Amino acid sequence: MFCTNCGDKVNDGIKFCGKCGKIIINKSTNLNSRRTSPPTYERIENSISYLPQIIHEKSNRRLYFGYLLLTVAVIFFIYQINYVAIGLTCWGGFLVFRRITDREDKKHYAYQITSLAGYQNINDLSKDFIRTEKVGIVKIGSYKLNSDFLSREKFFSYEIYPMSQMFWAYKKIIRKSINFIPVGKDYEIVMHFKPDKVVSIKEPEKSTDRHLMLLIHLCPEAEFGYAK
Repeated sequence: MFCTNCGDKVNDGIKFCGKCGKIIINKSTNLNSRRTSPPTYERIENSISYLPQIIHEKSNRRLYFGYLLLTVAVIFFIYQINYVAIGLTCWGGFLVFRRITDREDKKHYAYQITSLAGYQNINDLSKDFIRTEKVGIVKIGSYKLNSDFLSREKFFSYEIYPMSQMFWAYKKIIRKSINFIPVGKDYEIVMHFKPDKVVSIKEPEKSTDRHLMLLIHLCPEAEFGYAK
């Protein structure tokens, strides 16, 4: 199979051309994207309010968890295990306070970046996200990357970053040692998004290099590399 944009040969199942970065659209790509989509996405994949719904759902989970922590803290206070109770009270109180002061999730990055990324509202961003998710995705660590967005779903949170807002990326090498004896290296892709978000993804060196090249093709206007 060949890329329709640059003509470079690509293997079956590849979602992005390694030379020009263009999305490779074929039947296997669409099938793979459906298989790797989370169950929550499948339930509301045709809804333009997908992002507001899932962000709201994750925020409520943190609220309920905060209530649970406060309840457990009361039990520890009853049994006079005060140090643990105080810690749980602070943790649970923080989660509850954070939620009740942001009922509409306006402090979430997706809402803050909407106008900066050129969208009129969060639903427009959600609609564009769903469209690009259906075309195909690439796994980078625990994140999913498509042509326009980087995203990650966790039990208590949902992260989404428009690639148009990435302005700097580089490979970070972390040297590991035990008792000052070198034992290996870890590798990370570090991405900076406007205005002040940083995403670090740990991967093997070959995967780091390959995905960094993909980012160069997807975001040609961003800066790449690190120099002191």
